[in-house]
Amino acid sequence: MYDVYKKYKNIVLNIVDKNKRSTLHEQTTLKRVVDLLYSIRIQLEIAMVILENLPEPFSIERTSACFSLPQTSGMLQQLEVPGSIKQSTNNLPGQNIKDAQTDKIHTRLQQLKFMMEDHLEMVFTNPKHHFGFFLGQYIDRLGIKHKTFAETIHLMPTELSQILNYHRRPKDKLAFRLDIHSGGSFPALLWFRIIQKDRYNELFMDDSWLQREKVYVKSTLGF
Repeated sequence: MYDVYKKYKNIVLNIVDKNKRSTLHEQTTLKRVVDLLYSIRIQLEIAMVILENLPEPFSIERTSACFSLPQTSGMLQQLEVPGSIKQSTNNLPGQNIKDAQTDKIHTRLQQLKFMMEDHLEMVFTNPKHHFGFFLGQYIDRLGIKHKTFAETIHLMPTELSQILNYHRRPKDKLAFRLDIHSGGSFPALLWFRIIQKDRYNELFMDDSWLQREKVYVKSTLGF
């Protein structure tokens, strides 16, 4: 279902990009379509939250059997939960991981991935949504402590804390380790794109770097 939403959203965005000089009526119509697609995305997220908070007796399989939604029933079951994620949740002290709990974790991670993809597609983003924010969301949605996660990927807890609070830039090794930890569900390229987006936002909001480098340029193009 989300793939359908994303497909048509990309079609509309391409139309908008190719018709920047269109009439006001056409622009208004396109905006309405984009708004409609956005509302569909919101409803998808709400549906995922509802599935996530189903009582224990109601598994996703039993619930989906009550509805005749073509090509969507059992969709979450077809998505494989990475083994490393299962291992991380199994290490929780005193917790007996059941299939329903695994589904909830998987749903939370899917929501996070949607959020990251939307963040990358937006021109103006929330400044609080940086690499550390998304990494913190990844850890929290797994339901494990930050210190435990740092040990799992062989990272110093202080380094992890600094990255989460945007006091330190992540190194390349972290993106690769996150790729491995998630079993490829959150690939390194996705994390690198988030890092690149952070850098873009920094330069966009602060041109002091440009001003400082001007003294080193002896001449400029005259056209």
